[in-house]
Amino acid sequence: MITFEKLITAFHEAILSANDTLKQKNTFILDEFFEQSESSLSIKAILRKIRLSKNKFKRKQLIDNLNKQIDLEESGKLNFSKKLKPKMVTIQYPSKTEKGHITHDVHVPLISMVPVRQTGIEEVKITSELELALKNDELMVSFPKKNHGGRTYKGGKQLSKIEIKLTPTIESEGLKKIIEGYDKVLRAQIPG
Repeated sequence: MITFEKLITAFHEAILSANDTLKQKNTFILDEFFEQSESSLSIKAILRKIRLSKNKFKRKQLIDNLNKQIDLEESGKLNFSKKLKPKMVTIQYPSKTEKGHITHDVHVPLISMVPVRQTGIEEVKITSELELALKNDELMVSFPKKNHGGRTYKGGKQLSKIEIKLTPTIESEGLKKIIEGYDKVLRAQIPG
């Protein structure tokens, strides 16, 4: 037997862990739709600049910058020197002109073409039969080996019913604005 509090805590921690896993999956949007910009200052790029620099003051600045970069990466904090650019495709778009139909290149961010779906846990329902007992003024629970009808389950296991309701979450306001911005850039490239 375990305390009722420990049982509820275990369920709660399992639900939080599942929700954290979903949140982590949702952050893969960055990897799916963005890539690191060449202008992003990486540790290798800073080392290369240090080697090439002849100016002692500039070298000291670069070394300080490198130490900050290493500290950020080691602490796992967000690295603001990392710049992302949208993954793009080029589509030839037809246009009608006075000279007839022509095509021109339209640079399209993937995030403007693919619906962005995120998932979250909305509701969890757990149904089970429990044996209850009071021990030292504390509620204790266990899963019975027999149900009220007298049937014993194989290996002493209790049948339980778990319902988890997953629903699409509303995209964050920041992500929404970024997608709208790329949509405007796309519209500006298409005549008409």
